[in-house]
Amino acid sequence: VPELEDRLKNSITSNWQGILEIKIKKDRVQLHIIQGKIKVVEDKEPTLSLSLKEIYLLKLVLGLLSFEEVKNVLDKKIRLNSLEIALLNNLFPRKLVSSSNWG
Repeated sequence: VPELEDRLKNSITSNWQGILEIKIKKDRVQLHIIQGKIKVVEDKEPTLSLSLKEIYLLKLVLGLLSFEEVKNVLDKKIRLNSLEIALLNNLFPRKLVSSSNWG
């Protein structure tokens, strides 16, 4: 959660408020976002709900893919407005990743 808060801080969507629900085949998580702070909650009515394959969620969280790269695999019934797309792009940007003997 702290990493997601850092990604949201100073973004155009830092004032977004609601409950973001992310579902994978076997589980789900609900993130209550208010005034740039995020906490995990349970059994709340989501403001925004996404269903993803587990591999996409993993790659989003690790920054291996951005939300922009993943949004085309979402269920076509899900309609996201421009603010929701911006929120998800801010929470899940592609991050520079390096892997070698030196880090």
